[in-house]
Amino acid sequence: RTPVTVLRLDAEGLQDADERARLVRDVDELTRNVDEVIRSARRAQRHGRPAACDATEVVRERVDHWRPLAEDQGAELTLELPGGRAPVRVDAADLAAALDALLGNTFSHTPDGTAVRVRLERDVAGAVTVTVEDAGPGLPFTGAPVRGASRAGSTGLGLDIAARTAEASGGRLEAGRSAALGGAQVCLHLGPAV
Repeated sequence: RTPVTVLRLDAEGLQDADERARLVRDVDELTRNVDEVIRSARRAQRHGRPAACDATEVVRERVDHWRPLAEDQGAELTLELPGGRAPVRVDAADLAAALDALLGNTFSHTPDGTAVRVRLERDVAGAVTVTVEDAGPGLPFTGAPVRGASRAGSTGLGLDIAARTAEASGGRLEAGRSAALGGAQVCLHLGPAV
């Protein structure tokens, strides 16, 4: 997706409005095609087995992966996990990609030194919510992200990856303002493993 992101940014930077609109439509079509190829490949890999992983393990591993960057930026990165496993209806690689997208957005769009917190919560029915929140400037929207809409210098692809992961598990993505930290808050609601 990185080359597609570069194409989108180049297209959005064009001065000619008609040319910009045409190229953005072409990039949107390319994005849809790439997404379909990825979905097809994932279906082929998973044929015959339901997607599932332990969200606790994946979240811990991804936060550990991002911790050196947080330290380099002077950011306090905290992790809150309940005891025990949190089985969800999503492949570990997909959940890792969603978390990477959310944490990557956080570190890219907040000033150095911004506090970041990742929380995992389970409800009594087994559904899991993974929340990524920060003390930065917040998001220019609330609710569900609009697919392919560019905001604040972002292509929106990271949120789209996270939203698709949540939806594939039977859940959803919600975005808003963090009551605790004051900045952005993105919640991945994930369905329990079957």
